[in-house]
Amino acid sequence: MEAAVLHAAPCTLAWNQCPDPTVSGYALYYGIMGSTTTNRLDVGMTNLAILKNLSASSNYFFYLVDYNNSS
Repeated sequence: MEAAVLHAAPCTLAWNQCPDPTVSGYALYYGIMGSTTTNRLDVGMTNLAILKNLSASSNYFFYLVDYNNSS
């Protein structure tokens, strides 16, 4: 018998945009709690991310960083 993976409904995350004019985008990092694997999703200048295919039986962590393109 195979174990079934239960997928959660899509997870929508939203945040306030940074007022700093040098910010050129946002990167969302997430993963399963206790795991050493971290996923990175570059969302550009939007302030919304929708994550699909998350496991309903797992607890996740999320954190967001802003970045700029200056050298």
